[in-house]
Amino acid sequence: MKQLTKNKKTVGLKRALLSISLASALYAPLSLASVGSHFVYLLEIETRAKVPEWVNTGVIYGAWQLQGAPNSCSVWADEPSSVDWGVSFQQSRNCSQGQVRDVTQVLTNPVTKAISHGITEQEARNVSASQFQDSVGVRDYITGENPLGWSDWVDTGGHYACSSWTPDVNTKNLNEAFTQSRDCSQNQTSTQSVNDVWASGLETEKRIESNSQVISEPEGQAATGTLDFIKGSSFGTWTGWSANGSLYDCGAYSPESSTVTSGESFTQHSDCSQDEQRTRPIFDEWESGASTENGTETDARVVSATQSQPAVGSGDVDVGGEGTGTPGADGEVDGAGTWYGGTWYRNDVVVIYGTRTGDWTDWYVSSGCAFSSWTPSSSDYDFGVPFIQTQTCTYSEARTQTIYDKWTNNTETVNVVNSESRVVVDTVTRTGFGTGGGGFDW
Repeated sequence: MKQLTKNKKTVGLKRALLSISLASALYAPLSLASVGSHFVYLLEIETRAKVPEWVNTGVIYGAWQLQGAPNSCSVWADEPSSVDWGVSFQQSRNCSQGQVRDVTQVLTNPVTKAISHGITEQEARNVSASQFQDSVGVRDYITGENPLGWSDWVDTGGHYACSSWTPDVNTKNLNEAFTQSRDCSQNQTSTQSVNDVWASGLETEKRIESNSQVISEPEGQAATGTLDFIKGSSFGTWTGWSANGSLYDCGAYSPESSTVTSGESFTQHSDCSQDEQRTRPIFDEWESGASTENGTETDARVVSATQSQPAVGSGDVDVGGEGTGTPGADGEVDGAGTWYGGTWYRNDVVVIYGTRTGDWTDWYVSSGCAFSSWTPSSSDYDFGVPFIQTQTCTYSEARTQTIYDKWTNNTETVNVVNSESRVVVDTVTRTGFGTGGGGFDW
């Protein structure tokens, strides 16, 4: 643009020189005598050229003015991310800035030398411009740490190194429910997060710290006692009555020998007292169902007993006779005698006229019960497991049959006592509970 302006100046100068030459030619006739042939030449020019009114003799430049906003700017220098958080700084950048100025022609009248302004044109250019702005750094950085506090203690793993359960099951009554306790070791941990604190206020986890301890904790469990105990008593079956000692308080033997025909064998009898006793076992009854003999109960009584002995008649006795009528029934009095077994006997003579066989008695227990062990054994089953046990009771039973002598005085005396015996085995059952090493899961 400047070059173009210089060219314009050159053209204007040439025009001015030409105008001056032409003007000189116009006024040339005033000096014809002194010019000669040159004058003739100038007259030829005058006939061809016209002198301009104004000649461009220069230019006037105005001040440069901004045109529009800066453009084609570079990136702001010093990114906020490269400056620490919160630090104020100034950013800069280079831009292109358009500028314009007025260029006005200076015109001069070649004749009058008057000066005037010609046309005004605008000259434009682009110059380099710098821009600035305030900014704040955003590059975060760690300013410190923030411990967030220890957590509650938390169990790690299970209990270990436990003591024995107390109280022991064998110190509590069988089937008694109770609670056992023991102390165990327990590992515990506590943690704390530690954060990095940034200039922006942001926090990020840096590390986790941990602490540990071992404490003692109790455990409890339901249990059942295994100590068997006596909960009551029971009695076995009475034995049969048996003589206890000898007969005593015996009366005289009868009949007397003198009342029996001489040489006749017979049996004399005497009424006595006899102490008798019977026994039965006493059993301890255990919670487990077992029974153990723990003594004997004795019962006593006094009964009448007859003792007999063989004898031989020594008297001269006439026991017979004819009676007064036909034979009558036993015990039928006939005159001075009485009929027995179809025979008439004098009333003043007492003799045996026959026998009577009594009925067998009912069977009665004649010995104590011999108990077997309960089977199967409680130790064969896991602790607390119910099962059926059996036990046998072996004892003797007896019965008797008495044969009596029948006397003519309507009495009877024991001649002989027959006896029979047998062995009886009874089986009883119960529910037992195991005492073995296994057992319930509590």
